[in-house]
Amino acid sequence: MGEAGVLAPDARVELIEGEIIDMPPIGDPHMSTVDRLNAMLVRAAADRAIVRCQGAVQLGDFSMPQPDFVLLAPRTDYYSTRHAVAEDVSLQSRWATRR
Repeated sequence: MGEAGVLAPDARVELIEGEIIDMPPIGDPHMSTVDRLNAMLVRAAADRAIVRCQGAVQLGDFSMPQPDFVLLAPRTDYYSTRHAVAEDVSLQSRWATRR
């Protein structure tokens, strides 16, 4: 939708159950916490998982949230040929939607 011009390229939105949800901006305390957790997860996971930070995961046909972090099953292509889906997820942070 961003490529088609429906949404601004920098729009902070997530697709949840087919509904486009506006997401609040990420503040410094939140980003600092995400950075710390990401560093710890990368060290702990080593080569056993891919640590994705604030990237999308496809959950069905109508949901593609972007959790702060998620541990994905390792793939040599790092999911360049398909979206990560629920079956690929080992651990994810909770994400909040605001209405």
